[in-house]
Amino acid sequence: MAQVLQPSISTLQVRPAIGRREALEQADEQLEERELSRPQEKVDEQQALEPLFALMAQLRQHPELIPVARDFIRELAPDG
Repeated sequence: MAQVLQPSISTLQVRPAIGRREALEQADEQLEERELSRPQEKVDEQQALEPLFALMAQLRQHPELIPVARDFIRELAPDG
């Protein structure tokens, strides 16, 4: 009776290994999903910054417009 109630050593060793394996597989899947989404995020950020870089290029060519651009940005910024 004691032998039946006592789990075998091999059973105890297999169960945690399976649990760890599943956890590692889930972690790998989550990491892959994050890695796949990162390049798209970088592309979105680059596209969002393109107008800013274009503005900076124009201001380098026409520095006399810097005060005008500064005033325009101040008007767009929320009060605070």
